[in-house]
Amino acid sequence: MIRSRALRSRRTRRRTRRRLLAYAAVATAAFVVANTALEGVNRAAFPTTTTTGVVHSDRVSALLPHTYWVFFPGFGIDFCPDVERALVPLTTNYGRSFCVAPSPAGLDPAEIARAVRARVDADRGQQEPVTLYLYGISMGGMIAYDVARQLDGHGGITVRALVFDSSPAGPESVSGAKKYAVKAGAQINRLPDLPGGIPNPLKGGPLSRFVVHTGESLVANVRAGRWPLSEQDVTFAWYKATRVTSDGVANQLQYIETFYPNADPNALPYASFAYLRASDPGADTTVDVMRATATYAALVAPRKLASYAIVGGSHASADTTAASYARALGAFVREAGLPTADDVERLRATEVYRPR
Repeated sequence: MIRSRALRSRRTRRRTRRRLLAYAAVATAAFVVANTALEGVNRAAFPTTTTTGVVHSDRVSALLPHTYWVFFPGFGIDFCPDVERALVPLTTNYGRSFCVAPSPAGLDPAEIARAVRARVDADRGQQEPVTLYLYGISMGGMIAYDVARQLDGHGGITVRALVFDSSPAGPESVSGAKKYAVKAGAQINRLPDLPGGIPNPLKGGPLSRFVVHTGESLVANVRAGRWPLSEQDVTFAWYKATRVTSDGVANQLQYIETFYPNADPNALPYASFAYLRASDPGADTTVDVMRATATYAALVAPRKLASYAIVGGSHASADTTAASYARALGAFVREAGLPTADDVERLRATEVYRPR
């Protein structure tokens, strides 16, 4: 009797395990199918080429014609407009500004450079010179450097300033475990789609990204002693998960992995360079900013790379620590001698009213 009950109990446990494994397999398959289907929809919703937008200012346009701040976004979700808006009170006295939005379908600096060129060409005649100040947010600093090399000195375009905001200088300056994520992502980027243009499930999708972003918020909140997750955390995690494609993420990781530019002392001869970083390097858990600063300094040599510590900053946090960023960026543009609309206005008034 006892053996019979024990036998039935073992059989029941085996059946329960098999049932649970079957449920898990069905749930996993459903997750993968839904994730892949949503990724296909997500991919179709985004542009396949770089887009740009412009902040207009009639006063600056008249006083500093064809002078632009160009902002380049960082990895993953695009917060470029938030950073641009945070810094516009300062930058608008030096020129108009616009954000660059590379296509989530792929990252090609040459295609991005053509989009920037098309944007500035749309506002000028053939012979009118253009002055550009480039601002790279995190990974956007790498893109800005590549684009600057392609634009400067061509078609009347001069790059006068290049700002790296918490930018990695290739895979070796990515922090900690994220460095291995870059390597893995670069490998995943090489995987082809399935037949019929179906996104490769191994590259992930909105649901898997949502799980990752939610987990990141959970870990950060627990470390900070906050309630594990708020409604805002969940909403923001979903927003980040659905504003980029898996191809875009993998392509960006490959771009970081292969960024090993050669120094050229003759490149960008009229540019001034700055690196903005958190005053506490440990507050940036994405980039080893000290290593990155040294790498960029060697890259732009013999020109000086001015380094500015952002009080209270973390990783590329101009949208949340705007006052500190404005002070640092203001110090840079003054030291670089970039002309302001006020300077031009005063000069014109002097010329008009100078006694004859």
